Amino acid sequence: MSPALWQAPAQEGDPATAKAIGQGMGAYLEAIPEPLYMLFGTGYLGYTAARSWGKAKGADK
Repeated sequence: MSPALWQAPAQEGDPATAKAIGQGMGAYLEAIPEPLYMLFGTGYLGYTAARSWGKAKGADK
């Protein structure tokens, strides 16, 4: 995720604050271990596959 997306609302008031927010979010996201990203990604893909299968079968509405 681009830090610029987080800066957009704050940039109108103070560019220095917007930059600090972006750097903080970047550092936060970089600190998350890669295996944890992989775990979340696997869970998300499994969930979406199960939802799609359930909707195709008519079990989920």
